[in-house]
Amino acid sequence: SATDPDPFFARRNPGFWLSGPIKKDKLFFFFNFEHQNQGSAVSFQPTNLASLSALGGNFLSPYVGNTLSAKFDYRLNDKHPLFARYSHDGNSALGPSGGAALPSNWLVNSNWSDLTTFGVTSTFTPNLVNDFRFNYQYWHNRNLFPTSSDCAGCVGLEGLAPQIAIYGTNVTVGHTSNATQGRDLRQFQFNDTMSWIRGNHRIRYGGEIQFTPGTGFWGF
Repeated sequence: SATDPDPFFARRNPGFWLSGPIKKDKLFFFFNFEHQNQGSAVSFQPTNLASLSALGGNFLSPYVGNTLSAKFDYRLNDKHPLFARYSHDGNSALGPSGGAALPSNWLVNSNWSDLTTFGVTSTFTPNLVNDFRFNYQYWHNRNLFPTSSDCAGCVGLEGLAPQIAIYGTNVTVGHTSNATQGRDLRQFQFNDTMSWIRGNHRIRYGGEIQFTPGTGFWGF
């Protein structure tokens, strides 16, 4: 109810990890997974105008996310160890955008992020070592208007629903101005470094190439 002094909150965060050899002295793996499920509430009470009291209440603001990582180490031979790693973070949340301009101004936010890395270290001689890395990153993000099924009890969610602030009160109805928007960003990165030890001197040289295509939109 609107006068509930103790709205529900819970955060559940189970997970596990597993690692070991796939091939003795040759191939190894590591895997980790975590899930987060958070149920919380945002409380709002209108001020300065009794006729708006029905807009107050406790509104659900959930968050769900998954993270995982996997890594493989492979020894090609004594001079060439390799590794590959993949990481993922995906989450979605519902809540007020920016300041608490409730009972509206809500936003559905979702993210999907991936990172893949490959590397090899080559020891050509005890004094000459090369290190190569390749990284690929991807980020998918959306900020969208909620629907009545996302936010039961929220005001002004369907249709055009412009923001309207009621003067002299803390009440704003209508959509957030931070939606709709989204982006899909990628990055390809190549990095190579050579280390050379000669006498009392260590010389390092190499190069890096990045390519970062991306696209996005903002509905205003």
